[in-house]
Amino acid sequence: MCIIAIKDAGVQFPTIDTVETMCDNNPDGFAVVWHNAGDKHSRVYRTMSRDKFLKRYKTIVRRYDHRTTSLYIHARIATHGSLRLENCHGFVDHPTKLCFAHNGILGIKNRGDLTDSETFFRDYFIPTFRHGGWHEAERLIKDVIGYSKFVFMDGDGRLRRFGNYIKDSDGMLYSNSSFRRHSYSYYLKG
Repeated sequence: MCIIAIKDAGVQFPTIDTVETMCDNNPDGFAVVWHNAGDKHSRVYRTMSRDKFLKRYKTIVRRYDHRTTSLYIHARIATHGSLRLENCHGFVDHPTKLCFAHNGILGIKNRGDLTDSETFFRDYFIPTFRHGGWHEAERLIKDVIGYSKFVFMDGDGRLRRFGNYIKDSDGMLYSNSSFRRHSYSYYLKG
């Protein structure tokens, strides 16, 4: 069902082990969307390759100061739309400078080979946002979100999130528990 991890400016970056776990548990495409104070716009990196994604993430952690960098990570499990780069989240609307990711399943029909997430973003959210700003967009979100989680980042790095997230002790927000390594014990009768 995917996972979103949200890091506000001032919160430490998630550990490499945590990000690797997210990727291992959600292996169908990866994205990071970030903004550092002083940047002119938010940046988006999407890939189908776990190794390329982890390499880029490690570069971000080395290059940017956690105190001035906000970001979100999305690791996908495909439910709608095929396995291809275009269906990796971190969807961008250039005129509004908004980036979007979703965790969950929406009760809408996806358009063609788009994900339900991108269909919502392009066909429902963006027209509503352009017409009435966040006021009308938030009403739309309340109507469709259900148990899903949404995150948006604007061109200035401001994050808006919707849905119930898990707040970890490090201050990170996660859309579900697939950022944790799960261990299981089995007992055999003998």
